[in-house]
Amino acid sequence: MSPQPLDYSKLMAASTLSAIFIIALLYSTLILPHRLHRLLLRWIPDYGLHWIEAEATIEALRPLGYLCFTLFLLLIIIGFLLRWFRLSALGSLGLYLPTFSYFASTMFFLAGLCVLRVIWLPLMELVPAPWIHRPHLFEELLDVADAVYLPYIPLRVLLSLLSASPILRHVDQFIFNLLIFLGSATLFLGSQTWLYGRLIGRDLIDFWAYRYSRHPQYLGLLIWSYGLLIYDRFVFTPVRGGYYPAPSLPWLIMALTILASALMEEAEMRERLGGRYVEYQASTPFMLPLPRWISDWITLPSRILIKKERPETGRETLLILAFYTALIVGVSALIHLPH
Repeated sequence: MSPQPLDYSKLMAASTLSAIFIIALLYSTLILPHRLHRLLLRWIPDYGLHWIEAEATIEALRPLGYLCFTLFLLLIIIGFLLRWFRLSALGSLGLYLPTFSYFASTMFFLAGLCVLRVIWLPLMELVPAPWIHRPHLFEELLDVADAVYLPYIPLRVLLSLLSASPILRHVDQFIFNLLIFLGSATLFLGSQTWLYGRLIGRDLIDFWAYRYSRHPQYLGLLIWSYGLLIYDRFVFTPVRGGYYPAPSLPWLIMALTILASALMEEAEMRERLGGRYVEYQASTPFMLPLPRWISDWITLPSRILIKKERPETGRETLLILAFYTALIVGVSALIHLPH
C-alpha cells in the first residue's frame, strides 16, 4: 500500500535523482561508447597486423588488466564476507564492463574503447602463446554459458516472422533497444520507490514498484545487461576482422552474483523485520511476476536440495546457485548458437 500522506517534495527529490541516474545510464550505453572509442583511438590506435607495436601495448597494459581483474573479484568476495552485498554486485558489473567494447570495431583487440578488454586479459592469457593466433580456449571459456541465450531464441524466431514490418526489419537491434529501455525504466521505478521510502523513513519498502518485485533495481540491471548481451552476440559485426567471442560467462557471473546478493539481503531483512518481511515475501514475487507453474519449476531444485522454496543461508544460496551454474554450463555444452 502506498505510504500516506504523499510527501511531494521528497517524491520530487527521489524522482529527480532517479531520472539523473537513468539518463546517465542511457547515455553511457547508447552514445558514450562511440564517442569514447574515437577519443581513445588517439592513445591506443588500431595496430592491425603490426605485431611489434601491438605486443608492446599489451605488455604495457598487462599489469592494469591483472590489477582490475583481481580488484573486481575481491569486491565480489569482500562484499559477501562483510555482508555489503551491493559491493559484490558492483564487482560483478566491473567484470562485465568489457562488453561495451563490442560497440567498437577494430582489428587490434585493445584499440580504442576495446581497451576495456584488458580486464579480461588474465582469461585471454590462459591460451598458449602466441595467444592472438590461437583464441579457441578463450572462445570456449567466454562461451561456456551460452545457454543463457535460449530464452531469447523463441522470441527472435517469432519476431523474425514479422520482419516485414519496418520497425522489426532488424529484429536483434530492435530487441536490444527494447531491453535497454525496459531495463532502464525498471531501474528508474525501483530507484524512485527505494529513495522515496528512505526519505520518508520506511524500514520496509513494499509499495509502488516493490509491490510487484522484491528487487526491481536488480531486475532492471539484469534486463539492461541482457540487452547488452544480445547486442554482443547478435547485433555486433566485426567489419574489420579480428576476434570477438561473445561474453556469456561474464554475464552469468554477474547475474548469479546479483541473485546471490538479493537472496542474502533478504536473509538480513528477515533477521531485522521478522514476520513482517516473511509476509512481504509471501505476497510479492522475487524478481518477476510469473505464473505459478513457472515459479514452481524454477524453485524445484531448491525444494529438492534444501527442502525449501528459497535458500535462507549463505551455504544454501551457494548450493542452489552452484546447481544452476552446473545446469547452464551443461546445457551450453550441448548446443551451438550462431553469431
